[in-house]
Amino acid sequence: MNLQELTLKRSYDSDADDILNDFYIPALSASVSYDRLAGFFSSSSLAVAARGILGLVENDGTMRMIVSPKLREDELQAIKDAGERIENPLGQNLLREIEDIKDDFSRDHIFALGWMMANQKLEIKVAVSYDE
Repeated sequence: MNLQELTLKRSYDSDADDILNDFYIPALSASVSYDRLAGFFSSSSLAVAARGILGLVENDGTMRMIVSPKLREDELQAIKDAGERIENPLGQNLLREIEDIKDDFSRDHIFALGWMMANQKLEIKVAVSYDE
């Protein structure tokens, strides 16, 4: 299924709609790219939308994020470690790894963050504001 085949509303209201299940998970599952500017980001947000993000990864998709510099130490370490273990994101190994991490993805969001970065499925840039 692709995005054009989804039945999406023109807008969603968090008081009346289940935005995660009605929008994010179906849209991410049908996507090949996801770009986001997040004032506040934590790896636990990956766990919340894990089913949709796994669909994105299975579609050979990627996420690009610009986030605030307020990350936890374990999240920063996962990002640093990912740069040291970058693997070729193509081939049977990636598909086998996707199957292996489905359950771990929502339970261990720090692992998921590092795995996505190491496999070039997630690019994170940190935005820092300053006064001249």
